[in-house]
Amino acid sequence: MREEIIKIIAEVLKKDVSVIEAGLDDANTWDSLNRVEIMFAVEDEYGITFEEDELPEINTPAKFIALAIKKAEE
Repeated sequence: MREEIIKIIAEVLKKDVSVIEAGLDDANTWDSLNRVEIMFAVEDEYGITFEEDELPEINTPAKFIALAIKKAEE
C-alpha cells in the first residue's frame, strides 16, 4: 500500500517517485492544496476517510502514508 500511495502522491504532484521518496519527511514536498487533492485521491482509492482534525498531523508525506495505512487496517 505504501508504494501505491507514493505513486498517487507523485502523480498529483507531477514528480518522479524517487523525488517523492527522497522528500517523505519534508513538509515542503507539497502545499496545502496538493495535500487535500492527494487526500481525496487516497480516500477514493482505498475507501477510507480522513477527518478534518487529522490534517495538522499529516504535514509530511511519511505521516500521511502512515495514517492512511493505519486507517485502511481498521
